Amino acid sequence: MATTPMSDSPAPVDVVQDWTELFAEHRFHDWQPRLITYLQQQRWFPGKARAIRELQIEDVLEPADTLRGAETDGAPEPDELLRLLVIRIEYAGSPPDRILLPVAIKPSSAGVLSDADALVPVRRQRDGSDAMLYDATRTPALWQQLFAVVSRQCSLTGTGSRIEVTQTRAFQELASDLSPDVNVHAGEQSNSSAVLGGRLIFKLFRQLSEGENPDLEIGRFLTESADLTCVARVAGALTYIPAQGTAATLAVVHQFMPHRGDAWNEVLRELQQFLARAAASDADSLLDVRAAEPASPLAVYQQSPPATVRAVIGPFYDSVRRLGTRTAELHLALAGSTEKDFQPEPISAADRHGWYTAQATEARAALQTLREQLPQFDPDTAKLVQRLLSLEARLIERYADLSRRSLTALKLRCHGDYHLGQVLATDQDFVIVDFEGEPARPIHERRQKRSPLVDVAGMIRSLHYAAQARSRMDSDVSMSDLQRQWLALWYRWCAAAFLSSYLETARRGNFLPASQDELTALLEAQLLQKAVYELMYEANNRPGWLSIPLVGVLELLDV
Repeated sequence: MATTPMSDSPAPVDVVQDWTELFAEHRFHDWQPRLITYLQQQRWFPGKARAIRELQIEDVLEPADTLRGAETDGAPEPDELLRLLVIRIEYAGSPPDRILLPVAIKPSSAGVLSDADALVPVRRQRDGSDAMLYDATRTPALWQQLFAVVSRQCSLTGTGSRIEVTQTRAFQELASDLSPDVNVHAGEQSNSSAVLGGRLIFKLFRQLSEGENPDLEIGRFLTESADLTCVARVAGALTYIPAQGTAATLAVVHQFMPHRGDAWNEVLRELQQFLARAAASDADSLLDVRAAEPASPLAVYQQSPPATVRAVIGPFYDSVRRLGTRTAELHLALAGSTEKDFQPEPISAADRHGWYTAQATEARAALQTLREQLPQFDPDTAKLVQRLLSLEARLIERYADLSRRSLTALKLRCHGDYHLGQVLATDQDFVIVDFEGEPARPIHERRQKRSPLVDVAGMIRSLHYAAQARSRMDSDVSMSDLQRQWLALWYRWCAAAFLSSYLETARRGNFLPASQDELTALLEAQLLQKAVYELMYEANNRPGWLSIPLVGVLELLDV
C-alpha cells in the first residue's frame, strides 16, 4: 500500500530534557493524531476499519545497558535511543487491541527519513537539537539488538513487565557463527521480519494477542518432536509478560529456508505459461476442452486427467502432487503426539454443534455485510451477490447437515491458515511456513483442534483463487471464454491432484473419515466455511476481488 505523507511540515513536539519524555502521558497526547494516521496506513494494523476512541502507551521496553550505547547529553547518534512501545488501542463498540511499535530517534543532521518510517519530529529545549521519532523496524540496529536478547538470554526491561527468552535445541546449530548481515523484509506483511546472516528469520508480532502464538507453539513442537524437511525449524522466541494480564508471544526466530518465492507467485507465473501452452494446442485439444464436463475436484480426484489436459498442465501437475504429500506429512507429524495439546481426539457432538453455530453465525454476518454494501458493487458483482443472498437458507442447511452426522474423523492441531502464500517454493520442493492461524481470530480459537481437512480446503480454495486471479490480471486484454475454460480445467485437475496425493499419504494415519461419503461432506463444509470467510475479507478489504469467493460459494452450492 502506498504511504501518503502525513503532512508537509508538521510542528515538532517539544521535550525539555530527555527524548524519552515523548512517552510520558502528557507528551504522548501531542503526537497521538499523527500516530493514528500512521497506524491506519499499515497493513499489519488490525483496527483500520474501526473508530479509534483512545490510545495509551501501556509499556515501554528498553534493551539492557549491555546491548546499547550510553545516551549522551548531546544529540543521540542514529538509532541510539531504541524502545519497544506496547500501545493499547480502545475502539468505539469493539474490544481493544494491544500492538507493538518499535521506535528509535534519528537526529535531523543524520539525513531525511522516508515518510513511510517517520512518526513525529521532536525538538529538545535544553540544547535546541532536532530529531525524528520513527518506526525502527526497517533499521538493522533493532534486529541486531533483539537477536542479542535471544542469543545472550538477557533482558528487555519495562514497567513491571519482563521478557522471557526461549531457545530450542536447534538454536546453537542455526545461530553459531552468524554473520551480522541484516536484510529487512520490505514487503507488506501482517507482521514485521528480517533475515539475519542469511540463516535465520526474525519475526516480530505487531499485534500482541493474549496467549502463546500457534506459530511458536506448533513450530517448537515440530522442531523438538519431528523430523520434517518441509517445515522451518524454530530457533528461539521472545514472550512478553506484562505486570498484569496474560503473556503474549512477541517474536519467533525461525530457520531461514532459501527459496525462489512463495507458491502463490510461482503459481501465477505457471498459469501464464499454462495459457500459452493451451493457446498452442491443436484443434483436437480445443475440442477436448469444450467437451470436458465441468466437475468439482472432489468428484474427479480418483481419476486421471484427460491426456490433453495433463500435457498442457505439464510439470506443475507433479509439483502440486508433491505439495499434497508434504501437507499430509505435516498432519501425520502433528497427529503423532501423546501431548495433551496435540494428541488427536474424536469429534464429539458438542464439537459438531459448536462448528455449526460458528459457521452459521459467520455466514449470516457475511451475507448481511453483502446486503448492506450491495449498492456499491458493479452490476456483475451485484448480480452474483443477489443470487447468493437468495440461497441463504441452502447455505445454512449445508452446515446443519454436517452437524447432524456422526463423524469417525479425528480432530488435531492444524496449520489453520493454509494457502499458497504460506508455502515457499524451493528449487525442488516446498516449505510450509507461518503457523499462527488466521490473525483476525483470537488465539484461543486458533489453538482449537479441528479436522485437518480445514488445511486441505484452504489449499484447494487457494488454487481456485489463483486461477480466478489469473483471469483478472490482464486488465487490458479481454480473456476469451476458451481461456477461462482452460483455467477452470487447470483448477479442477490440479486441486484433484493435490487432494489425491494428500489422501494417499495421510491414510497412513487414523485421522481421516472412514467413508467416502463422510470425507466429501466434511471437506465440502470446510470449503464452504473458507469461501464464506473470504467473502467477508474481500468485502472489507478488496471489493474488486469479491467475485472470486462469490463464484466459489455458488459452485459449492451447486448452482
